Amino acid sequence: MQPVSFAAVRHVLFYEWDPIGISENAKLSDEYDRYIPDFVRLVNGGGTVEEISQHLAEVERLLFVATTPQRKIDVAESLHRLRSGH
Repeated sequence: MQPVSFAAVRHVLFYEWDPIGISENAKLSDEYDRYIPDFVRLVNGGGTVEEISQHLAEVERLLFVATTPQRKIDVAESLHRLRSGH
């Protein structure tokens, strides 16, 4: 297992998750940066897909938005896969 990088998590959050729909504007790529350290710690700490998905839901509550449960699972799986280098 390799440690997950800030940049890799940023890419997934901005292009795959993007709950507020801004990913078409690359100038806003730092919009979710404040949440990245928690996701890096969670993934590098061996967090499960379910735990990552639950954390995505918590962040969405802070943002007053909600993606579908399946989208959160898909994003959580992408973040989880980063650890294995895929």
